[in-house]
Amino acid sequence: MTTLKNCCGLNLHRLARRAIFALCSLLLLCANFPCVAKDPRKDPLDKKVEALFDKAKSTGDQFEAAEAGKKLWDEEMNRVYQELKKKLSPAAATALQNSQRKWLEWRDSEFTAINAYYDQFKGTMYGPMRVGDKMDIIRDRTLYLRDQLSMLDEL
Repeated sequence: MTTLKNCCGLNLHRLARRAIFALCSLLLLCANFPCVAKDPRKDPLDKKVEALFDKAKSTGDQFEAAEAGKKLWDEEMNRVYQELKKKLSPAAATALQNSQRKWLEWRDSEFTAINAYYDQFKGTMYGPMRVGDKMDIIRDRTLYLRDQLSMLDEL
């Protein structure tokens, strides 16, 4: 059998076999370890946001979906924050309140930076991306507050 070689003299059959082996190994790894195959922080609210995006037929629809998703996460963050605050000791509740105020300042600063970044680009596709980045910031805070609430619920 003739060995197929490219212009650099590499054995293409051997390279192809190695690539297929590596791909199969990766697929098996993902199948056997759910933490690799799935986002461990996937949330039911993520599914709602994904459903909004799935229905979007235009960039304008995507923008509206991103705004709606951002609003959903913001409402959830406020709900979790209030619930967490009620379960904390007075000192811890005050610390949380101070932390949340500082976080809101940071969030606003991040939103300003995100706006400045996306203002550099032309085109409608950057609108949903801009709002999606903002939504991710709120989502991360919400999940953090939920983790704290969950720990208290385990006591």
